[in-house]
Amino acid sequence: MDKFIVRVFSTDRKVKVFVKVSSLQETIFEGSIKLKLDGNDFQVLQESDGTLIDDEDIFISLCQEAKMMHSQLSVMLMPIGRSWSSSSSSSETTNEPESSDSSEDVMDLSDSAFESGDTTTPRRSRSVCFAMHEVTSFLDPLTAKLNDKQLPKNFYVLKKKAVEEAFHLAGKYMIKIQDYKNATARKLAEFIINHDNGKYRKIFEIQIGSSMVIQDTNIFLKKYMREENTKKRLTPTRPRQRVESDCDDEGLLPPPPSKQDMYGCVAFSVPLPDGEDDETQEEKRKRLLVLGEDDDESIALMAATFPSQRSDINGAKPLISRLGAVMEKWPLLTKQGHFLSHSKTLMGKDVKRVWDKNIGEKAENIFKFMEQHFENEASKKEPAPQTLNMLDLIRKAKELDMGRRSVAASCVAVFSLIIGYMNESQNSVFIILPESASDEDIFEEARIAKDFPLLVIRGVSMLDYVDSCIILPGPTKIGATNVTDGFLITVLAYFAFLTVFNPAAHSSLEFYQRFFLQVNPPEGSKRAVRRRTVDSIDSKVRCLAEKLMAASSQWSL
Repeated sequence: MDKFIVRVFSTDRKVKVFVKVSSLQETIFEGSIKLKLDGNDFQVLQESDGTLIDDEDIFISLCQEAKMMHSQLSVMLMPIGRSWSSSSSSSETTNEPESSDSSEDVMDLSDSAFESGDTTTPRRSRSVCFAMHEVTSFLDPLTAKLNDKQLPKNFYVLKKKAVEEAFHLAGKYMIKIQDYKNATARKLAEFIINHDNGKYRKIFEIQIGSSMVIQDTNIFLKKYMREENTKKRLTPTRPRQRVESDCDDEGLLPPPPSKQDMYGCVAFSVPLPDGEDDETQEEKRKRLLVLGEDDDESIALMAATFPSQRSDINGAKPLISRLGAVMEKWPLLTKQGHFLSHSKTLMGKDVKRVWDKNIGEKAENIFKFMEQHFENEASKKEPAPQTLNMLDLIRKAKELDMGRRSVAASCVAVFSLIIGYMNESQNSVFIILPESASDEDIFEEARIAKDFPLLVIRGVSMLDYVDSCIILPGPTKIGATNVTDGFLITVLAYFAFLTVFNPAAHSSLEFYQRFFLQVNPPEGSKRAVRRRTVDSIDSKVRCLAEKLMAASSQWSL
């Protein structure tokens, strides 16, 4: 039988001890010994409100509930014949929670606040209790409707409002106790959802893929924090400096660097450095023509001539027809290493490191979400051919990963799955050609991109390939060491060469940009200009981001 840690108080609350017990009688026995109480006639009461606990099943249920809340059941050993008194009338006074029908209706986070070592939160705020009865007042009527043979027409509207109101109260409570930690939010969520043996679970459950998850309270919490700060007229403080690759815990996207232009570049057009002029830059360019790709001098000279490279690119108008001439002038830009170095300066970040880091951290979860999504789509009548293709890609990726004991195939497949989820054209981002395809074949097939950058993969599939390259207008080819790097270079080419995203796949490309490359300009985007565009973030990108955040939220069950 499981044993539980129970906190036992003496009658006057001057002494309290922990005991590890498995039954009500064992609690009385162990508690009386540790508290050094005389006699054997004791009853067990809840310390908070004096409720009598005289049933073994109820006692075990209360212990299990406390354990689930990462807390301990607090009881008092009271001699039979004596009456319980509140803590305010005891010699050790403490703040008493508001009275309610049961101690289950009150949640006090004060102990957890002190145990976490938080000394900044005022003691007065820590002792404020979350009253569950305020939530049950509107959840109980809604729960009762679940038992009806036919749900009311407006049931899901009422359900949405009830969930928002519950999170509203949770947010207000966290503001009141000045505790905004995810652990506290999770504890509140578990308290509400698991109240009364999970009575309200179906109210909070939302179907995402094949998983049931709970809505996230971050949106509501931030709203009430802003209201609270405005109401108190808080003095503005200098915002904390953030690392460019860090992601905001409470938002969808990381904050942009302050130097970004409206498209996300930080060095789109730069002046010549001191002591340099057109002649010295031209001398260095000519020197580059005779140097090898991996020569240390070529790396230094490419960095030194970055202003001239940008000047030639920006000045070639129309760039689509003149890009080939620019790349002939700067042939090392067709090499992956030098192009990524150019992009690193252009974007103001180590694009390769940021890209690889985010693929490694996010791709596996996105793959699982996509698997659930397309399985649900396939269960519908007459699923779309693209859905079946996506499920086949998922199956092959899982087989390869299982054989290799890695997640490399899943990470590559994610790029195609995102395009499928956005219901956009795969051929607008990448195409797959046979291993025997020549350069002439590649350039001919790449014409499908209509002057947009296109990733070309030679092989059987994107998971089983020989090599890859990016075809630019001109035509110009940039080699890529693998498919993942190929997608990176494809996205960067839109920024380096003044091109708006291909309209046939702009949502997928923007998702790559914002979540893998973490380029999030304060305003503007690489989408083609459209009328009535209010939000700089594409609506499909925002929707997918919110679903992914919900699927991996601390409110997920």
